[in-house]
Formats: sequence, structure tokens, C-alpha cells
Amino acid sequence: MPSITVTDGYTFNNWGPITTTFTPPPSCVTETNNIQIAITSKPSIIEYASQCSTDPAWDCIPSGTQLDYSKTASILDYGIEQVFEAAYYSPGLYCPSGWATVGVAARDEKTLSASGILSITASPFYDNYFPEFETPATLLLDLLDPSETAVVCCPSSMTADLSGCYSTLPDYRPTEGCYELIPMTDLAAATKTVTVNGTTHHQLLQTLVNTLPMTSAITTTFDDDDRSTLVGVTYMPMVTMIHQQRDFETTETGSGSSGGSSETSQSAATSSSAARRAPAASLWDGLIPVIGVSLAAMGLGAAIIL
Repeated sequence: MPSITVTDGYTFNNWGPITTTFTPPPSCVTETNNIQIAITSKPSIIEYASQCSTDPAWDCIPSGTQLDYSKTASILDYGIEQVFEAAYYSPGLYCPSGWATVGVAARDEKTLSASGILSITASPFYDNYFPEFETPATLLLDLLDPSETAVVCCPSSMTADLSGCYSTLPDYRPTEGCYELIPMTDLAAATKTVTVNGTTHHQLLQTLVNTLPMTSAITTTFDDDDRSTLVGVTYMPMVTMIHQQRDFETTETGSGSSGGSSETSQSAATSSSAARRAPAASLWDGLIPVIGVSLAAMGLGAAIIL
């Protein structure tokens, strides 16, 4: 696929190759400054950032060859264009050390096959009454060229979701949260048909059609009732890679070794919620934490970004 591709309002950027095994710093395992706030019963759906100045965990992922300006920005400094940016590494061959392969998709001349979290299964869309945000993971499958394979990786200790890697923090007690609003005039609904593993799915989706500025960050304080329904979650960027088989052959010929390997996780979490997008603490969307749209926000003419 091209280095820069635009589809359904998203811009996909190639951040360069990963041809050896990246080893994250030890602090990536214990770091807790990138805490988000989720619903206790559905921790993959972020409701708030824990603080407006939260920065993504850039040191915990391969640097590649691209330095996007957003790497120097706080999460809530992003504009609407950065919210709808997505990144991948190509050729990307190896998950970071201590990470697991949590999803694989491959396209041949006629079909697309997928496994793990990239295997789209039938999920309720509330009878398509309200449009969902498309996950860039599923968009990426449409962009694969014949003979290309997409692989997504998460830390082995975390749960994998279509849009990120997370762990819950049961003892964390949030006192306040932060979010921004996207004007609904920036968004429109569209119907999309996706066929994976021979099964066709029809989805009603939100797409980006305008770039009016988002609001300034809004902070809300939680009372006891709020806190009883919320849980802290820590996120790690999901590493997304694309390659062809010949990329391995070229690397082995040039270096005399494979450079590393990745273990495969058999468990994967998925998320689906009408008019809400699950966490994007990943290379999807430039490693921002999440866009979420609540029905109440839609009624106010704005979507929530966290």
C-alpha cells in the first residue's frame, strides 16, 4: 500500500521499517502516568482522560523513520486532523520484545483472511440506529494489497482491543476527568460493507467531512456515585505492521539472521458500542487515547474526544 493513504476520512502514514526486535525501556512495564478512565463494566471504552496534559508513551514503541509533530504534543493539543490520523510500520517484521501478536490479516488475489482481534465477527450495532466510529484496524484491512499481511502487537501482560492495549487499575480512584468536543458538523454518517473470512458485514459509520476546531479541554469532577461506576486503565500503544513474505527474505539475506520473533496470543478482546468509538491508544490515530461519542453529546451537536 502507498506510504500515505486516505480513506473514509482517515489518513494512514507509514512510519518506516521495523526489521529488528525493538526492546522497550523497563519503565514501560511499570509506567502509570498514562492513565485513562473507563466504565467499570466495559474497561475498553474510555470515558475521560485522567489529566489534560497526559502524553502518549512514545518511548515504548519503535521510533521508525518518521517524526510526526504530534510526538511532541500533549494528547489534547491535537487538532481534528490528528485525531483522524493512523500510523503503521512497513515493512514491519517483528513485535517488540515482551509483546505478543494479537491479530493477523492477509490478502491474496481474491480474498481477505483474518484472525485474532482483526477477525471481524458479527456484533450488535443497535439495529444501526446510530452510526459507529470506524476503527482504523478494519479500514486498514481494506487497504491491503494482494500478498500483503497486517500484524498488530500488544504487550503480553495487557488485554488487546481493536483499538489498543490496556490493563485495569482496580485500586485507582479517579477524582476528575478531561475531554474535548468535536462539532457534529465535522462528521457524517455512511454505510459500509466489509467482507472478512467470507462473511459480509454492513455497518453504519461516522466519517470525517469537515475540520472545524474542537473545543478547549473540559474538566469534570466526579462525585461518589460517578466514581463507583468508573475504573482507571493504563494504555500502551498498539504496534501495527505491514509486510510481504519477501521482506523477511530480504532481511535474512542482508543480516544473516531473522532479528527476532514474536509470540502469538490466543485471547483477544473486542468492543462494540453504538455511536461510540473504543480506545485508540495505539498507532491508530497517531496514538491518541480515544474518540467517544455519546448519544447525549450527539443531541448537543458535538462529539466527545478524550
